[in-house]
Amino acid sequence: MVGVVAAALCTRSEAPLVLSLSLGAAASLFAFAGDGPRARRVLVLLGATLALSALLLAWRHHTFGALFPLPTEAKTGRNWHAVIWGASYLLLEGRGASTPLVMVLGLRGLSWLATPRIAFGDPTRALVHAFGMVHLAFVASMGGDWMVGGRFFVALIPLATISALDLLGAVRWRRAALVALAGWNLFGLATLAIATDATLWSFPPSDEPALAGRSFFETHHFDHRNFIRALPAVDAALADVRRRTGRKPVVMSKCAGVPFFYLARDHFREVRLLDLQGLTTPEFTRCPSLRSLRHDSLGVRLHYPEYARRRHELAAACGAPMPDIVFDLYDRGLEPDRESVIEGMGYRITARIPSEHLEGVGVLVAVRTDLP
Repeated sequence: MVGVVAAALCTRSEAPLVLSLSLGAAASLFAFAGDGPRARRVLVLLGATLALSALLLAWRHHTFGALFPLPTEAKTGRNWHAVIWGASYLLLEGRGASTPLVMVLGLRGLSWLATPRIAFGDPTRALVHAFGMVHLAFVASMGGDWMVGGRFFVALIPLATISALDLLGAVRWRRAALVALAGWNLFGLATLAIATDATLWSFPPSDEPALAGRSFFETHHFDHRNFIRALPAVDAALADVRRRTGRKPVVMSKCAGVPFFYLARDHFREVRLLDLQGLTTPEFTRCPSLRSLRHDSLGVRLHYPEYARRRHELAAACGAPMPDIVFDLYDRGLEPDRESVIEGMGYRITARIPSEHLEGVGVLVAVRTDLP
């Protein structure tokens, strides 16, 4: 069991808090129920969790200079607009089957808080609903999540299901309530299916060498697929920069997931990465000159036009070297000036890999024109 706890602690940054609170709550419930032996066993596990958490935090601070992973710093700040984003996330991104269950949990939590005598008289129900409401409050206050699909609701679905069944047991017309709940979930699934453009996830067979040998999951997400199709172009740009400068190339991007993964894997310790949104590299996240910028679920809101205006200042203030290569998305509908801004900084776009489905969307590779 301690091994499972250790694995959980190393997997998620919020695991120390979640596990400690959960084990503390479980120990309290067992003690309240008069089950002393079981409460003591849970307390031993809680002690192991706290000790392992302390070791993990100490190692992280020693190695990275911070107690929590970099995305925690990049996404958090004193931004009241995050609450508006969070409310939108609750309403829009939870449109799948989990939405009714999450709403049931929230309503049940409010009802228990409105009747504290009943809530404190039944600690198990109070704990379930308090956890659910705290989780929903966290999602709302943090501005939700940048990824579509409502993944922040996943942890609540089991509790919401239990709460919904508990609610059904308390109403007179159980069968009608069950049918209504099932219909509500089917409605959620239908709206999600209608809102999803399935053509974005289906691709014809391709003989592009960059796609050969890739897994289904690598090649059936349209943005990921475009970055993979662009890898030969960025590999050529890296080789050119190394040949001309004799040093490790610097690559910058606002989309630091898939492109940085492949660059770090295929060019291990042979390339320096620079994340303009500060989620994976610390230069812009911890830069004193950028503390006033908005931080939200997308990270540090440093856009290309502002970076272009301040790039020389930021190179000195943030320890962020001028990138040799820009490897990023372009979307002429959403951000029509991105390509011209990059070229205006003194870069030549050496490759454009257009999307197979969307007009004016794709991946670009740009190289500095002032290299030796």
